[in-house]
Amino acid sequence: MKQQPKRPHRLLMFPVVVWALTFAFGTTWLFFLMNTDKDSYISTAIVYSLLAVVSINIATLTIVFIASYYHEKYKKELYSRMYLMLANIPVAALYFILMCRFAKFLN
Repeated sequence: MKQQPKRPHRLLMFPVVVWALTFAFGTTWLFFLMNTDKDSYISTAIVYSLLAVVSINIATLTIVFIASYYHEKYKKELYSRMYLMLANIPVAALYFILMCRFAKFLN
């Protein structure tokens, strides 16, 4: 008899934690960037930080996708966590539009 894997508590919570942290990080940087002067070099650092956050989200999404095949019993729960991660895409698009419209360093 094949032993079923234990409920992956950490795996189920990992995408939620990453989503919350990247959402908070993106919101904080959006407000900071909107108040940054045009001559500031901090905007370059912010762009690189945002690229790192996107990379972390993609890596997390990939890990959860692969884990959904290993943990067949929890596939629906893992897919719901993947949808949560994918919900960051429209939020990031909205932040980008807001930044292009209102950011001081772009005007």
